[in-house]
Amino acid sequence: MNIGVVGGNGFLGKNLIKKLVVNDQNLLILFQRSKPFLNLDIHDNVKIIYESDLDNFRDENFSIDILYYLASDSIPVSSWNDPILEIEKNIAPFIKYVQFSVNHGLKKIIYTSSAGTIYGASKKNITEKKILKPHSPYGITKATIEYYMEYFRKLHGVNFDVFRISNVYGPGQDTSKGLGLINTLLGSYFSKSSCKIYGDGKNIRNYIFVDDVVKVLLLTLTSNHKRSGIYNLCSDENHSINEIISLIEVSLNIKLTIDYLPKRKSDNPFIRLSNKKIKIKYPTLSFTSLEQGIQDTFKFLHTN
Repeated sequence: MNIGVVGGNGFLGKNLIKKLVVNDQNLLILFQRSKPFLNLDIHDNVKIIYESDLDNFRDENFSIDILYYLASDSIPVSSWNDPILEIEKNIAPFIKYVQFSVNHGLKKIIYTSSAGTIYGASKKNITEKKILKPHSPYGITKATIEYYMEYFRKLHGVNFDVFRISNVYGPGQDTSKGLGLINTLLGSYFSKSSCKIYGDGKNIRNYIFVDDVVKVLLLTLTSNHKRSGIYNLCSDENHSINEIISLIEVSLNIKLTIDYLPKRKSDNPFIRLSNKKIKIKYPTLSFTSLEQGIQDTFKFLHTN
C-alpha cells in the first residue's frame, strides 16, 4: 500500500513512522512543513512531500491508499482566547491535505481525535454514542473535523476510522507545549523543580501508553478499508490527577513537588471513558498498565 502521514514530527507520528518505515513492501509518504525528525529520505520506500509543494505537485503515477492524519497545531489552552487559530492552523490544512489525497485515489482516512475534549464533562463511562459537547475551540475543531469525515465519505466514497484518544504518555514525549501530565510529573523530578497543577487535582482523566496507541493505528492497515468507524482509544483505567501523583510516588519510591494553581476554564473537570467498542473490534487487544508505563517512561527519562 501507499501510506500517507500528516503530523509525522509529532509524538504519535514519530512512533508510528518508526514502525511503518521498516516494512519496505509499502510506500511511506510523509507530508511535511519542515525537515523530518529523522533522515528518512535515505529509505527507498519513503517519499517526502512538503506543504509548499502541494499546489504544484504533478505525478500521474502517484497515489495514496491510506492517510494517517495525526497533526494538530494547537492545544486546548493555546486557542482558548484565539479561536480563529483553530480554523487557520487545523481545519483549513486538514481539508487541503485530504482534498489533495482524494485527487490521488485515497481510500481511507485514519484520524486521531480527542476523547478528552469533544464529549464534555461526565462522571459516567462515556461510549461513542454520547452526544458531542465540546466547550473549547480545540475540542470544537476536533469534532468539526470528524464531521468532515462524513462529508468526504459521502462526496468521494472515502471511508474513515476516527480514534478518540485519551491522554497519551510515554518515552520521548515533548512536554514543552503544556501537554502530557505523566511525562511532566516525571520530568519535574529529574529537573528537581515543582510541577504546576491547575485546580485541586481531582480532575479525572484516562491515560494511555504511546505504544498501545501505535499498536492500534497499525492494526488499521489490515482491517476492512470499505467500512468506517469511530472508537474511543483509551486504557482500562480512569484516574484523578492526585491519584496519578500518588501512583508515581509509590511505584517509583520518589517524592514529587506539586504547586497547585487556580483552575483553568479550558480544562474539562472530569471524564470517564469506555473502551468496550474497540475491544470488540480487536478482541486480542490489551493495554499497558499505568504502573508499567510509568516505569518504562521513568527509565527512558533517567537514561536520556
